[in-house]
Amino acid sequence: MELHVFADASQAAYGAAVYIRVVEGDRVRVNLISAKTKVAPIEKQLSIPRLELCGATLAAKLIFETAQVMNIAKENLHAWTDSTIVLAWLKGGASRWNTFVSNRVSEILNILDYEQWGHVTTDTNPADCASRGLQASELINKLLWWNGPAWLSALDLNMNLVDVEDTQEEEKVRVLTALLNTEDELIWTKFSNLQKMLRVISYCRRWLIKLNKDKAKYNTKFITTQEITETLNNCIKQVQAIEFNQEIKQLKSQGSVLKRSKLRNLCPIIDDNGILRVGGRIQQSQAEYDARHPIILPAKSHLSKLIIKDAHQSTMHGGPQVMLNYLRSKYWILRAKDQVKGYYRECTTCIRYAKNNAVQLMGQLPE
Repeated sequence: MELHVFADASQAAYGAAVYIRVVEGDRVRVNLISAKTKVAPIEKQLSIPRLELCGATLAAKLIFETAQVMNIAKENLHAWTDSTIVLAWLKGGASRWNTFVSNRVSEILNILDYEQWGHVTTDTNPADCASRGLQASELINKLLWWNGPAWLSALDLNMNLVDVEDTQEEEKVRVLTALLNTEDELIWTKFSNLQKMLRVISYCRRWLIKLNKDKAKYNTKFITTQEITETLNNCIKQVQAIEFNQEIKQLKSQGSVLKRSKLRNLCPIIDDNGILRVGGRIQQSQAEYDARHPIILPAKSHLSKLIIKDAHQSTMHGGPQVMLNYLRSKYWILRAKDQVKGYYRECTTCIRYAKNNAVQLMGQLPE
C-alpha cells in the first residue's frame, strides 16, 4: 500500500488530496481517501508561488495524519505538485529563504524528504479540482478526482523529479527586484534599535568587502566609528532613493525640484556623498556642516523611527523639545514634531514618571 498526495493552489483557495494505491500482483487500485481545502487569505493577499507552498504544507500534514491512522511506513509516502518554484524551495533547504518560505519548507521537510516529492502537470493534478472548485454535477463523473490521474494506476511508477536550478535563480532575482520599490523588505526593518542595526550591517559589509576587494583592510575584531558612519550613510541613501526618487532625479538633471514637490521649501541639495540635504539660509554661519545642511528623511520610514528612538535614549528620555533640538543638529525629518510627540507619548518610562503624585485628603480631626 502506498499513499500519494497532490497539492495545488489558485487565487481563491489551496488544497490537497490523498490517494491510496494498492498493488496486488499485476493489478493496481487507486482511490481517494482524504482531501482538504483552505480559502486563500483575503486581507493579506499572497502570490501564487507562496499559495502553492501553503498547499504543499497542507498536503504534507494531511498525508502524515493519514499515514499514522492507516499505519503506513514513511518510505511508502509520495507527494506531487505542479509548481517548480516549490520544488526549488524544497531543494534549497530552509536556511536559504526568507522567514515565510523558510518556516514552511522546514515544516514540509520534517515530514517528507525532498526525494519523495515529484512534479505533475496541471491537467493531471487532481488537487486542481479542489483549489479551483467544481459544481456538484461535474464532480460526480470526475474520474480524475475520485481515482487520481491515469498514470497513477500503472504498474511501474517513477517519481518525476525535474531540474529546478533555473527556476530557483529566477525566484532569487524576483525577490531582489522587489527590495528596490519599498522599505518593508529592507534589513533594518527587522531591528528595533539603531545602534544594534548599524553594528550588524557593518559586520555584513565588512565580510562583503573582504570577500570582493581587500582582505587585509580590516584587521581588527571590533567595528570602527568610520564603518558605523559609512553604514548609516548607505542606509540613508537607500531610504532617500525610495522615498525621494523623483526629487533626486530632478536635482541631478535640472538643479532644483518641481514646484509641487514637498521638499520645495527646503531648497534641497545633494552633497558629495550623494545624500539629500537641506539647502537653507545659514550657509555662511560657523556651525558644523550637518547643522547647516541637515539630512532629509521621510516621515513614515522605519529608519526615521529608529533615529527618533535613539535620540530619545541619548537625551536621557528628554521631552519633545529636547529631542527636536538634538535631532535637528543633523537630521531634518519631515513632520518631525508629530513623530517626536507620538513616540514620547508611547514611552512607558516617561509615562510612569510623568504621572502626578496622588495627594491624600486628611481626615476629620477629633473633638
